[in-house]
Amino acid sequence: NILVGDDDNKIIQFFTDFFADTKSIPIFCRSKEDLAQGFQMKPELIFMKTDWLDNEVKESLSEYSGTNERTKCFAIGQHKGADVKWDGVVELPLDPKIFRQILFSVITSPKHIKLLIIDDEQGVLDLFKDFFENRKEPEFEVQTAKDGLEGYNKIESFKPDCLILDVKMPVRSGIEVYADMYKKGIKIPTIIFIDSTSPDEISKIRKYGVPAFVEKAGPSSAMNEMLALIKKLLIFS
Repeated sequence: NILVGDDDNKIIQFFTDFFADTKSIPIFCRSKEDLAQGFQMKPELIFMKTDWLDNEVKESLSEYSGTNERTKCFAIGQHKGADVKWDGVVELPLDPKIFRQILFSVITSPKHIKLLIIDDEQGVLDLFKDFFENRKEPEFEVQTAKDGLEGYNKIESFKPDCLILDVKMPVRSGIEVYADMYKKGIKIPTIIFIDSTSPDEISKIRKYGVPAFVEKAGPSSAMNEMLALIKKLLIFS
């Protein structure tokens, strides 16, 4: 669970967007008076507006984090409250890449990741396979498939931790593969490559789940961005 204590609509929207493609849905407390109820949800991540840090909030925050060892607490805004043990400070304005770095610096990601890439372009398969197999932290075990039918069979046999899926492929499309996963109850954090995919196709995919959409050949498809996205999906899904 994730608790965000802030009344700024832009900050609330940032957290909503950042975690939208994961299974972690933030709980928002828009006033200090709501924090007690928020703590009852047993959050493991707490993001707190530092302007709220009066003695009562400090005491409640320290008491909760002191009795929940796994809890990580982050300040939103300028660092305040020397008597509060922060695990990180999220400075304003919020930036997704910097925010991600702060999270990854204190949250442990899996050491070994099984990754399946399904794409009909051999060059894409070779590029991703070479990049991820040469990683050491985390270490990747990578398998590939050139069409949706082969890919679905490998989903069942390889049982990947994460899936990269092209939406347009021969034999079976990415939409069909994702729909088959849904029907079989197969839940795997999934990144779907989109190119000229229409809004209707994206809406159809979202009937079966909430994957992360990445524009093929766009900035988000760069190797380091894909690595960061995989880590985020596995940590928060």
